[in-house]
Amino acid sequence: MVRSSILILQMIMTALLVRAWMTPSNVWQWKLSVSVLELGHWLVVPALISALLGGLLVRGAVRWLPVNLGVLVAIGALIPSWQASKLDKDFRWEQLWTVDSPPAIAPLQRKTYWRSYKDALEALIYKPANPLAKPGPWILALHSAGWEGKLWSSGDTDEFSAWNRRLAAQGYVIVSMGFHDAPAHKWPAQRDDVRNAVKWVNEHAEELNIDPERMIIMGRSSGGQIAAVCATTMPDLNVKGCIALYSPLDLEFAHTWATEDDVVGTLKLLRNYMGGDPDTAGDNYRTASATNYVTAKTVPTLLLHGRRDAIVWVEQSIRYKGKFEKAGIGDRCTFVELPWAVHAFDFFPNSPGGQVSLYEVTEFLKQF
Repeated sequence: MVRSSILILQMIMTALLVRAWMTPSNVWQWKLSVSVLELGHWLVVPALISALLGGLLVRGAVRWLPVNLGVLVAIGALIPSWQASKLDKDFRWEQLWTVDSPPAIAPLQRKTYWRSYKDALEALIYKPANPLAKPGPWILALHSAGWEGKLWSSGDTDEFSAWNRRLAAQGYVIVSMGFHDAPAHKWPAQRDDVRNAVKWVNEHAEELNIDPERMIIMGRSSGGQIAAVCATTMPDLNVKGCIALYSPLDLEFAHTWATEDDVVGTLKLLRNYMGGDPDTAGDNYRTASATNYVTAKTVPTLLLHGRRDAIVWVEQSIRYKGKFEKAGIGDRCTFVELPWAVHAFDFFPNSPGGQVSLYEVTEFLKQF
């Protein structure tokens, strides 16, 4: 019975790893990939224990089956961590198996930054526990979720709270803004929301203890699309830097390579957001694509993308980096490609993707 249990456990762990490395065809398979690839290091201990028990309890040459399988599962579970350690010089192996307490920051503040009749938009504000001696840089953060709010049990101002707390603990003020969702509100409504949010923050700069001249705009996935195009097309915002994680930066390109039955139904999302296809809503696709607006004056930008992303193709970031090089400012765009990673690889702060992302973002922010 014990020997059978060992083999069953090993087969389950093997199946999880194999499925995680396969291209997902639906949202649940993608979520499984994120979980196993970013948290798979937790399988190491049961894998090695099962290998040891297999060697002790199974008789004959067949004992090498559970021994070898357990060792292989442990090695496979550590591949993302090993690859992450090559990208992040401060990578901490011990942090993989820890659950941190939230760092101390000031009480969160939820503010309404825009209101019109019955419609209103809010922002969640993260501040350092102790005010800085003088006003410092601030980050405008835009959430993900396919421009449609709760598409993936995500997509609001509370998104990536653990991340925002860590950045606030380092001395940054983070304004996580809500914006109007498609399909009720199509592009460029979201661009106007960003302008209104920045206007509100600037009016409350003294209260927030921020320097309006030191704004960094940051977004993940669909939020990164909005962040990048605002950074490249809206000089009145006075953006100093842009951070885009696994973001679609050329929506016409995204439409070209999307299919009706892909992981998240990209074509439907684009049509709801843009108001149609490129042949009927061409201006929206053009003005929503940051890749069309990179010039010699484009602000420093950080791109983070998983090579195995099946929701937003890594080619989006590769092509965007190429635009910087073509404009003669290649050194102004930092592109980090995570070889094991899929979409939303930074969801768990202590995971391989979380550690690499936090390291790169922290290093990028130091210049401001």
